[in-house]
Amino acid sequence: MEVAADLRPVLGPALVRLDPMRIKQLHVSEEHLTNLFRSPVVYKAIDDLAKLSAQCMQLRAPLTCCEKLIMSDHTLYLSWEYDQ
Repeated sequence: MEVAADLRPVLGPALVRLDPMRIKQLHVSEEHLTNLFRSPVVYKAIDDLAKLSAQCMQLRAPLTCCEKLIMSDHTLYLSWEYDQ
């Protein structure tokens, strides 16, 4: 699945483990907009991936989103590649 977002500046080069605490740390707040570790890009990318996954499985709605991940004990592993 493809999402139009460059996650490297926030999450690193290729693989990341996101538990609920780490996802909360990535959540943007108005007073911390300049902090590189807080990014709405990551939230949007995760939500977009959930929507794409739901479409692939022909579901009416995504099974999860960032807010649901924060409220659970689930861990999300993301791996990505970029076209050069």
